[in-house]
Amino acid sequence: MNTRPVLKRARAVVALVGLIAVFGGCTPQTRAARVPEQDLTPFEQLVRQWTREYQFRRTTGGSDLVSSQGAIVERPTHEEHLILEATLFSDTLVAADIARICEYDSSGSRCDSIAIAYKARHQIPEQFRIELAALANLSAPFRLEPLTIYLTDEDGIDYEPRRKVFSTPVTAQRTYLDREVTRYDPYTSWEYQVYQYTAGYEFQSTGRATLYFDRVNIIGKDLLGPGAKLTLKFRQNRTELGKITWDLDAIRAGSTAR
Repeated sequence: MNTRPVLKRARAVVALVGLIAVFGGCTPQTRAARVPEQDLTPFEQLVRQWTREYQFRRTTGGSDLVSSQGAIVERPTHEEHLILEATLFSDTLVAADIARICEYDSSGSRCDSIAIAYKARHQIPEQFRIELAALANLSAPFRLEPLTIYLTDEDGIDYEPRRKVFSTPVTAQRTYLDREVTRYDPYTSWEYQVYQYTAGYEFQSTGRATLYFDRVNIIGKDLLGPGAKLTLKFRQNRTELGKITWDLDAIRAGSTAR
């Protein structure tokens, strides 16, 4: 029996170090997963009640991919994900937000003055706002600003934001390695393997935005009135990316349905 050892050669390997991004205040809270209900303040509980989330997750890699040339690509497992979190500032949440600011204000301002300035800044009651946060780990940088974002009411009528305010997005690139193993003459004692490494890239992105919508439409309907159901839709290159829905009556009734 031929016991000659199998010969192997290895190409030079270039070590690539991935960039690790640490994101602070501009990541979505994903409150339901991170903070128990009993540990939230009353204001935070109210914010959670008016917050909805869209998630996209997809796992790639993790399996050997065999090419027609007999090469096997060993690819590490990666999870691509996109989390969009949106908080609708209803009358109740606005009042609680003003009360919170008054409580922690150290300037000596009267609460009614703070309320007037707050409403002027957000153009209340003519407009209402939705605050967005995004967290993405994808093969390309993700930004909120290029997306088409609009509301649809329970009657199927679409509404574009009256104004949009975007924070500066934060993106960090991470490098990973795919290992390709090419096998030669697998049925002979002269089999050897060639290893080579190909760099892959992921982008961790975060961003925030505030969208302002007219509260009353052209026929006098209050978009936050009784029976209202609002869906925030995200489109990218004419393709629907995701959507987030609020049933306002259910939320006001204390429903925690998501």
